[in-house]
Amino acid sequence: MKNKKIIAMFIVVSMIIQVSNISVIRGSDNNDADYEYYSYAQKLAEIGVFVGTGNGFELDREPNRIEAIVILIRLLGKENEALLLGDEDTVFTDVPPWANGYVNYAYREGLTEGIGNDKFGSTDVILAKSFTTFILRSLGYDDKNGDFNWLDANDFGKQIGLVEETLFNELVEQEFLRNHVAKI
Repeated sequence: MKNKKIIAMFIVVSMIIQVSNISVIRGSDNNDADYEYYSYAQKLAEIGVFVGTGNGFELDREPNRIEAIVILIRLLGKENEALLLGDEDTVFTDVPPWANGYVNYAYREGLTEGIGNDKFGSTDVILAKSFTTFILRSLGYDDKNGDFNWLDANDFGKQIGLVEETLFNELVEQEFLRNHVAKI
C-alpha cells in the first residue's frame, strides 16, 4: 500500500511538471535558463521542491549529498516530518545542525546509510548513482534484498523507466549536475 502511494505521488508530481506553464522568477543571472532542464527546476520550485540558492538554481554545479536529501524529502512531501527530527542527534558525525532533521528522516526511512565510518558525506558531491539510489529506495526498491545495487542504480533506473535513455546517456557521459537532479 505504501509503495502505491509513493508511486502515485511521483506520477502526480510528474504530471504537474509536464503540464505546468507557470514560471518562477530566477534569483540570479547565472545562466540557469541555458540549461536543458531549467524548466523542470522552475516547475519543481513552484511546488517547493527545488528552491534554489541565493544564486538561483545553480544548475551548472555538482550537488552535494545534503542538497540531494533535502530535495528528495521535499519531493516526498515529508519536509515537515523531517524538520520535527531536527533537535535529535544523528548517527552521523558530519551533519550540520540545520540538516539534522533531513538526515535523521532519511536514515530512519532507509533512504540513506551514509558513506561509512559514521559519516553521511554532507558536503561530498553526490554521484548520479547515489541520487538514483535515494530515489529507488523511496519508491520501495531495496538494494539490501537484491532489487538493484548501487553500482548499477542508473541502469536499473533506466530499466524501470525512472531514467529515460537521453538522461541515462548524460549521467554516464557527463558530470552529474543540479541540472540533472531537476530532471530526475
